[in-house]
Amino acid sequence: MYKLWMHRVDSLEQSKTLQPEAMQMLKNDVMINYGAWLLEFILMRDMDARKDTTNTILKIKETPDYYDFLKAMPLNDVRSIGCNNFSTFINRIEFMNPFLPASWQIKNGTDDRMEKYAESWRKKKEILQDTTGMPFPVVGELILTRSYPFLAKTLENEKKAFALLDTLKGYLHDPFLVAEAERMYRQVYPVQGNKPQELPAGKGTDIIRKLTAPYLGKFVIIDFWATSCGPCRASIEQHADLRKDYRNSPDIKFIFVTSNQDSPEKAYENYVEKHLKEETIFRLPQSDYNYLRELFHFNGIPRYVLLDRDGKLLDENFPMYNIELFLKESKIRKE
Repeated sequence: MYKLWMHRVDSLEQSKTLQPEAMQMLKNDVMINYGAWLLEFILMRDMDARKDTTNTILKIKETPDYYDFLKAMPLNDVRSIGCNNFSTFINRIEFMNPFLPASWQIKNGTDDRMEKYAESWRKKKEILQDTTGMPFPVVGELILTRSYPFLAKTLENEKKAFALLDTLKGYLHDPFLVAEAERMYRQVYPVQGNKPQELPAGKGTDIIRKLTAPYLGKFVIIDFWATSCGPCRASIEQHADLRKDYRNSPDIKFIFVTSNQDSPEKAYENYVEKHLKEETIFRLPQSDYNYLRELFHFNGIPRYVLLDRDGKLLDENFPMYNIELFLKESKIRKE
């Protein structure tokens, strides 16, 4: 299929129908879609292997040269960010198996987070360079930048978070990413303190206000997901019992938002019928969904956003793995 699409792209290029810039964007789009599919295949295969432990075929691991396709990907072309499937592509790179040696583990009772995070970034740079055969690409800079807000929060110390920001800047060459990293730092440690924020006026806020208006007076957790996203589905299914326990809560509401492009109608209806039948769900036009991505500054999914009882923004990158702790500390009632 990839060769067929590239052949069509080459034919279109020879016809000189499109301007060179548009032609390159089209090439990038085909390659990014192809790369996302190959990465998704391994991710889903590994998930199936964990479910079916008796399947010997699934136990066979991919060889390192499986990832050679990354060498042909437009990882250093900023135009790739505009590709339709780029958010999925970069998310799957972040969780690909070659990055496993760069994962970090924090020992209880120690204060080694800064060193662990810095070492993880260093290893990810080396791994990406070795895997792609190119100097640290823009995609690599994006991956490190995307990880910063979560890591800064776990430090629970503004001075250390600022030091980690300096470490991150050492990897960044794009002025926009440097500015974005600084914005993330101030989002985690705002000058006025970590208080609920009013959503800015605009189309995205209008859309989210309409979706959440019935639930004013409650905390609202917005789950951005897609049928095509394996980790999204895994999280939805993992927290099914918890959501059932809090379905009639006077204090919290879970809602699910996807787009008509990322969740095709038939796949969406089948998945909702099986896993989200009792939930509050919205399948938006892609244009509306893009406004929400812009509002909450995300590309990859799953993404979780937390609004307070007044509809103000508490956390635009809520750590869903901490949901039980949040429910306990916030004294959320089940009924």
